[in-house]
Amino acid sequence: MLDTIFYFISQNILIILTFFVIVFLFSYQNYRLSRYKKELLIMHRNIQKLTNKVNIFEDGSQGVGRRLLATENQLKSLLTDQSEIKNKLVSQSFSEASNLVSKGYSLDEICSNTDLSKSEIELLFLLNEKNN
Repeated sequence: MLDTIFYFISQNILIILTFFVIVFLFSYQNYRLSRYKKELLIMHRNIQKLTNKVNIFEDGSQGVGRRLLATENQLKSLLTDQSEIKNKLVSQSFSEASNLVSKGYSLDEICSNTDLSKSEIELLFLLNEKNN
């Protein structure tokens, strides 16, 4: 019986070696594929983490953008209000100064009681003289 086995092996050694080489290559490729699969899973998890971080940053930047726009709108509104208040004050100063000119106050007295410059008050004196 042993002779039969040796005879079979000797006759089919090439087939047997080919079989073992194929089994080895298959096992090696299977090992490499499993290692690549693990690396791909790790990369996939890292990509998911990065995606989550990007989404967080994106949401945050959109929030900051909205706040910036709201702040810009508030600033525009404040500038408009400030301009209106300034115009009212200037108008009131001119009205007050004009009233003081018509009452006969001097240039220096009007300068000390209003925020107008001397040249503006002089203009009011000229207008008052022209109207009289």
